[in-house]
Amino acid sequence: MLRIRFSADDLGRVRLAQAPDPLWEMRLSAQLLMRTGTPHRFLRWRSDVVRTMPREALPYLLLTPRNGVGPEFLTPDAGSASFDDGVDEVLATPTHRLKADLGELTVPPGIARWVEDLAGGSPQASELLRRSMVAYHRHVVAPLWDRVCRAVAGDLTLRAREMATGGIERTLSTLHPGIELGRSVLAVHGCPGDRQLDLCGSGLVIRPAYFLPGGPVFRAGRPDGGTLVIPAAYDVAAGQDRGEALGALLGRTRAAVLRAIQSAAPTTSALARMLAITPASASEHASVLRAAGLITSDRDGRRVIHRVTALGSSLLPEARTAGGVPRDETPARTGSLPRDGRSVVPVACGS
Repeated sequence: MLRIRFSADDLGRVRLAQAPDPLWEMRLSAQLLMRTGTPHRFLRWRSDVVRTMPREALPYLLLTPRNGVGPEFLTPDAGSASFDDGVDEVLATPTHRLKADLGELTVPPGIARWVEDLAGGSPQASELLRRSMVAYHRHVVAPLWDRVCRAVAGDLTLRAREMATGGIERTLSTLHPGIELGRSVLAVHGCPGDRQLDLCGSGLVIRPAYFLPGGPVFRAGRPDGGTLVIPAAYDVAAGQDRGEALGALLGRTRAAVLRAIQSAAPTTSALARMLAITPASASEHASVLRAAGLITSDRDGRRVIHRVTALGSSLLPEARTAGGVPRDETPARTGSLPRDGRSVVPVACGS
């Protein structure tokens, strides 16, 4: 668990990101491709992307560890308004930071020499990274960019409204079930290790991300404070009409409860915080959904954790557009990733 200590000055400098960051979305999408246990709503996307992955995109993808988003220089601290600007900033990373970020990274043998050259500031290795980032972005992120922008914009609109009406502390307390707001401490569950850091008056940027289906990611930023990346909770997958139809079927609050459970598998108290309802109300809605076979509820110590069933998932807009769960992931013509996230094609990347 990560504990982020903040002061009153930090609260005054909490702000929302203005738009999706293409480099953060690239990093998080790469993590989704490399990890095991792909969330249901990304299964069809992952299968299609892996099956047709261009060989030129593999060096960038294989800079991603199976746990974690990878080298920090690939997501510049100040954020990137456009893909081209972000790539330029990545390629301008000082050699000392390249060495620090890449020094302890474990990579497949096929790209180990290239990573060494990249860490040493080789222009040829840097150019290969640029080409690989362009190929990866074109194949993986660009086709979904409209959806990414709508999801993040919708999330930011909802949070801006909450910040304006409920205040910053209210906004922080409802960011994600894995985030708890205490007195001068923001606890982020799920982060590796047991760490504590102090914002020291530097503020905090809240950045919703489309390709982050799990727990939050925190980056201690250099120029303007930390960045807290959270899953974009705004559902745009099947459009407004089916979302409204689900609300008419279940009731607006109960439909929101089902969507919230799908997005986070929360406890009852976390579900209540997410939707700004009482724990008793959250428990009652969960009981109705459970009786209908739309969710399951499992006890973990004193907590009860809710999860959406296959039937419940089939009612949700995004699950319908996924087209079902693919039985297999066909190896690509140009280079692919099997289920364990390792490349099946040797990649030679000499400078």
